[in-house]
Amino acid sequence: VLPVPNTTPNNPVTGLAYNESTNTLYITDGSNVIRWYSVGGGCQLSLIFRCIPPIGAGEVLTGCATDDLNGLIFYSTALPGTPGGRVYVAPQTNPCAVICVHFIANCGTLTMGPLVGLAFDSCARVLYATDGRVVVG
Repeated sequence: VLPVPNTTPNNPVTGLAYNESTNTLYITDGSNVIRWYSVGGGCQLSLIFRCIPPIGAGEVLTGCATDDLNGLIFYSTALPGTPGGRVYVAPQTNPCAVICVHFIANCGTLTMGPLVGLAFDSCARVLYATDGRVVVG
């Protein structure tokens, strides 16, 4: 069990991603902050850095995933009350230096709800996003 620093009941974790090769844990939270920690063993997270991503007004961070082979981090946002959301792409070394942004609103003919999570398959090189009911990759 690793206690997550800088979180409270009013500021929950919204996403976790772990890079096994660097032992780095990326955490997004309800205050729209991205923090990354060194996981050197034991039960202690050591803060490396934190940043406030350049997301749109009213957007809320809802998830994150990493592509460890290419050193990228993906994080999703949702705008409460609207379908889908945005996925931001940035280098793991500076998660707030956005390279590009993708808007996801539907999966085929299905309109998605607000995005709530991400996962990345490094072997297939596919990013998956979900609203909790539908998954798009």
